[in-house]
Parts: sequence; structure tokens; C-alpha cells
Amino acid sequence: MPVEPSRRDVIAAVGVAAVSAVLPAIAREELSYRSAGELIAALDGRQVSARELVDSAIARIEVLDPKINAVVVRDFERARIAANQADAALARGERRPLLGLPMTVKEQYGVAGLPTTRGDPKYKGWKAEVDALVVQRLKAAGAIILGKTNVPIAMRDWQSYNEVYGTTNNPWDTSRSPGGSSGGAAAALAAGFVALELGSDMGGSLRCPAHFCGVFSHKPSLDLVPQRGPAPPQLPSVPLRGDLAVAGPMARSAADLALGLAVVAGPDELAEGIGYKLALPPSRHDKLPDFRVLVLDKHPLCPTASSITEALNGLADRLGKSGCTILRESAKLPDLARTTQIYFELMAAAYGVDLSPEDSARFEGAAKALPPEDQSLAAYRLRGIASNHAEWIRASRVRTALRGPWFDLFRDVAAGWISTATRSAISIRWPGPASPRLMVCRRRLCQLARPKKGCRSACRSSVVILKTARRLPSPGWSSENLAASPRPRSKRTARQSPKRLCHFAGAKASVTSAFGGSWRGTAKRRSTRKPRIGHRQCPSGVPPDQPLPTA
Repeated sequence: MPVEPSRRDVIAAVGVAAVSAVLPAIAREELSYRSAGELIAALDGRQVSARELVDSAIARIEVLDPKINAVVVRDFERARIAANQADAALARGERRPLLGLPMTVKEQYGVAGLPTTRGDPKYKGWKAEVDALVVQRLKAAGAIILGKTNVPIAMRDWQSYNEVYGTTNNPWDTSRSPGGSSGGAAAALAAGFVALELGSDMGGSLRCPAHFCGVFSHKPSLDLVPQRGPAPPQLPSVPLRGDLAVAGPMARSAADLALGLAVVAGPDELAEGIGYKLALPPSRHDKLPDFRVLVLDKHPLCPTASSITEALNGLADRLGKSGCTILRESAKLPDLARTTQIYFELMAAAYGVDLSPEDSARFEGAAKALPPEDQSLAAYRLRGIASNHAEWIRASRVRTALRGPWFDLFRDVAAGWISTATRSAISIRWPGPASPRLMVCRRRLCQLARPKKGCRSACRSSVVILKTARRLPSPGWSSENLAASPRPRSKRTARQSPKRLCHFAGAKASVTSAFGGSWRGTAKRRSTRKPRIGHRQCPSGVPPDQPLPTA
């Protein structure tokens, strides 16, 4: 019986055909999906050259990336020069952890001479003058930087799109998101462009893209990897400490995560590194059967799809058959609901720092209107966005108190398994050129508000801070194509407001706008009705079934 090829088989076949002219026969077979460790061993053994790896990666990107749009900043010429230098070093007998390995890094990381925008049009054209510290360490280890990968604007979404670079698609299914904010990084790995990547994470930005694209990522402990360099554009590259955000490696194998982490981890030489060096302890056990593993397939506040639960339980079964001790519950397990609530509150506080005084006042008013008994995640998001410094300190003290039970738990178990996300890759919700249905708030607090369902955003956004959220042109869409794209047509003629702030279908339909008013008919006037604030309110503007934008 003939077997239908998988999507990876098709991608691999196209890539092999594209690079066959630049690779020797020994390196052609599945080269694009070899691990970083395997490629480095091949380089050390002189089975393939760094220039051949770089040329094959570039060829694959040029053939496949037009439909994926992962590598949005390219530095191919300098990469070829660096590959030649790496080959010369290898010929001299030099050995470094990543010598000759091509890779990419997330767009937020400064690379001297390349744009760094975080997807924000106001930074378009700005170029870093120096490499971020982690990029310096990668280059010192011999890595060859091919370019940088896409992110959502301000790195606050589980999709990767922005007005500077466009939309990144999932290589497995281009109608779905690769995740965010390290979505371009995960897509580049899944498509076989590179074997190693560098991302970052505050609200799932390493873990969610890896989950959506079927690759590996590691969110290190806070400040294990220094953060000098990925600060907002136009700010000086100086040492800084994080609160929730971290930098970490991404790869197609767990072993490669350790390889990447060993290169970038360690204190900043301009700060804590003056006084101490990194010395990570060895693994607690040498053999898998010696580990005690706690597996959690349920969360009190986050319902999980059955497909995810089944996969998690399948992993637990395989670990149990390998000899591991599998625990399904523990008396030492901290309060998961309280842990998640405080995490959401602290993370949301980071979104409120750039609000105008007027918007801050709106959020504070909405937060005060919340009943004390409202313990939903939406309520904690709103309280976090509206929090002042004293309230943030109180929430941080709760976080500190919760760390004690977690330390106690991990003295009893060596690992805890819980789903990274509650479902598989989401469909891209940034509509196509003919489907301008969603709205985006310039404050990035009302992402993906749906006019048809009515925006319940607590910011009560005005027309001043809203704009139409049309799909950013994917590669191949010129500005002329986009301008000429037809308006959506259905049985009920599509309409839009005179100022093009809110598109909606239905000439006779009454639609609650995302900027807090009600439109009827052809949207000739706006009512003064304000959005409701209640138990279904979503303070970030994201519908209740959608994830909070991440960083």
C-alpha cells in the first residue's frame, strides 16, 4: 500500500533539490534536519565544510522562505565570509563549540549593522551598532549568523506578524501560527533552515512556538543568560536584570539545547561577572530510571484540549516503561491557581508602563470597579496593568512566598511535566487582504478585538488609538497587490466606518465597535454606549478563548 508522504518529507525533498548543486553527495541526505551536534561533528571530521553548510542553508531559505517568512533580516554575504574564515580555522586545527555552524537569532537581538525593530514601524531603519552580548558569545564560539527571525510587534502575541516584516506562517500548515514571540525562530528550525536558534521568553515566547512547530526550547532560570543587547531599539547596550523575561536556546533536539545554553550562559562581564563565574551542577542522576517525575495533565484555571492531554499521558507511559517513577499527584504541589494568578498580574504590569496618563486612568477605574471576589485571570490581568509600584511589590512578595513550596517540591521530584500550551497551533487570526475583520490597538492592549462580538476591553479605547488591522502582506504581496485587493463581499454587503477604523459585514447589522461605540447600518454615526465591564470582560482585549499577548 502506498504511503502518503508527510509534510516534513515534502519540505525535505524540496530543500534537497534546491541545495543539490552546492553540496557533495555525502552531505545531501537529510542534511537540513541533522542536529547541531551532528553538523559540528561533521565539520570537525571534515566531512562537510562551513561554506557548504552556509550555502545550503541560504539556498533552502531562498526556495522555501517565501511561503513561511521566517528569516526576515538576512546577512548572507557576511555569513559567507565568516564561513570561509571558519573553514580556514578548522584547517588549522582550531576547535570551538560552534565553529562553522550556521544559525539565526531572534530579531530583537542586536547584531551590528543589521536592523533591530521589534516589529515596530517607529524603529524601522534603526541598526544596532554593537552585537548583543549573547550574539558576541555565539560568534566567539564560532557560530555563523545568517540573519534574524520574525517576531510580533513589541513581542506580545502568540502569532508573529508586524508592519515591518509581515506575517510568519507555520511550516507544517501555513494557515496556522508558528507561535510567538519567537515564532520566526521556531519556523526556521521546523523548516530545516538552521539547527540552532536563540529566542527569549516572558509569557511563553520560547515554549509556545516550540510547541506549535514541534521543536525544542529551553527557558532558563532568570538571569542565567545575560540580557545586555536585546533592550528596546535606540537604547544603549548596557547590563540589565530581568524580572520575568529570559533569553534561551531553541533547537530540534534536547541535546542541542544544552550545547547552546553552555555557550550563552554566564554572568555579564560588565556586571555580576566581575565578581563570580558560572558553575552549573551536574544532573541529579545519570540514569533515566533513577528519576522521579511528576506529571500534571490538568490545570485548575486552564482547560486543556484532549489531544494535548493524550500526548502528555503517552509521554508519561513511555517514561514509566523506561523505569522512571511517575507521580500523578503530590502533597507538596503548590497552589497552581494562585501561582498562575500572580504570574499573570506581574506579567500584565509590564504592559502598562508605556500607557498615557489618560489610558492609565481608564484602566485604574476599570480595575477599581472589579468586585473583590473576581479571581479570574482576566481580572488579574487588569489589576496588573493598572497596578502602581506598591501593588506590584505586594504581588512580588506573594511570588516570593510561593517559591518556597516549589523549592520543596523539587527536592522530592527531579522533574515536573505539564503542557506548554492548552491546545495545538492556532489558526492565524490576522485576516487576509480580503478579510479585514479584526482590530488592533496601538497601545498593544486590545490585540485581536472582534467587532462582531463586541470589544469588552477595559481600556475603552477611543478612535484616537485604534487603526484597521488588515493582514500584513506576506512575501509575494506587493503594495500594489494589497491596495488593489477587493473588499469582502457576502450576501450582506460589507461596510466600514467613514474613517476606516472598524470593518464589519452587514448593512443592517448593529455592531459594537472595538473603540467603545455602537454602529448601525452604514456607520454614519456613533452612539455613546460604553462597553460593558463584567465577568466576561477581557482586559487585554483578547477574547476569553484566546491567549494573552506575550513577550
